[in-house]
Amino acid sequence: MLDALPQTSENLSSISLVIPDFGNLQVEPKHIFTFADGLLGFEDLTEFILINEESTSPFRWLVSVQKPSIGFPVLSPWHIELAYDPAIDYDLASHSLFVVVTLADEHKRMTANMKAPILLNTDKQTGKQIILTSGNYQAEYVISTGNEPDNSETSDSEVHRKIFTAQFGEIEVPASNVINFPKGVLGFPELKEFVIISDEETAPFNWLISLEQPSIGFPMLSPWMIDMEYDLRSNFNPDFNAAFVIITIRAANRGMTANMKAPIIIDVVKQLGEQIILSSDKYSPEFTVNSK
Repeated sequence: MLDALPQTSENLSSISLVIPDFGNLQVEPKHIFTFADGLLGFEDLTEFILINEESTSPFRWLVSVQKPSIGFPVLSPWHIELAYDPAIDYDLASHSLFVVVTLADEHKRMTANMKAPILLNTDKQTGKQIILTSGNYQAEYVISTGNEPDNSETSDSEVHRKIFTAQFGEIEVPASNVINFPKGVLGFPELKEFVIISDEETAPFNWLISLEQPSIGFPMLSPWMIDMEYDLRSNFNPDFNAAFVIITIRAANRGMTANMKAPIIIDVVKQLGEQIILSSDKYSPEFTVNSK
């Protein structure tokens, strides 16, 4: 496919872009992000759009307006590593953070540039790729498939609990992976201990599984995969929190709903969890998940 002619968004009502894999798109200037410094290796490209397609979920695509043949798959870094701490000062209500993902080798493993995240300001429609100076993050972090052995060092005395789940069969859960919910979750206040499981076969969902009753599990997604402008305000600190919303999969192929009204907030440092109810009437407990 041919690239669209090089152009900028100034003084145009809309721009027609021919994008490989996505076809012809009409883009309004208000949807274009301006990168004053471009991206690493592409400093001459300063305008991008963010594409969210069901067929490429959970990835979004950051596509150049000047050269639409150039696009980068991106993910939320917390989709890859819950404890990701970029030490960047930004307002969660008006910003979104992503990392660029690249196919790495013949085994089709993927790597993520955790060292240089992309920060989007959704109020000003600006973007910037930031090279982190703190934290031991890699430019080619291999994304776990969920089936790889855990070679991290653990204490020989660490307690492992075996549970049998309907979704994943028998699994061993290290004590360090147990998340305590002092108040339980809605409808199950008596259940206090959970583990979050990610698996390639159920991606992009994470599963919140009860340790006391392993037959009880909830599929979850990052709320920002559903609504980029989802607003948790003071209930969320990206330095040490991860957030999810519980998904209900309707019978007979009738789609999915997300409980955007009552997100799950995880303190990844203290291994504590809580399901909170947002006071705003903006969010529904049965939000229909858009296919786009």
